Amino acid sequence: MMHKSDNIPEGYFEYTVYPLEGLWDLKENGRGLEYLDKNELIYTLMIRQPSFVNDEVFNRAMEKVKR
Repeated sequence: MMHKSDNIPEGYFEYTVYPLEGLWDLKENGRGLEYLDKNELIYTLMIRQPSFVNDEVFNRAMEKVKR
């Protein structure tokens, strides 16, 4: 919501929130099982950020959230 304040990030543009993406795998123990044990899953969830979101913009947002 920074764009609705006086603290607009440089290079800001209107965008649609990107879809959630995930990378999934199994630990070694899980690969040897004949069934899916969800405790053996390894995953990374990601959501792409627009190009104007750099470390500075991220840190400003984190400070605001902490307050």
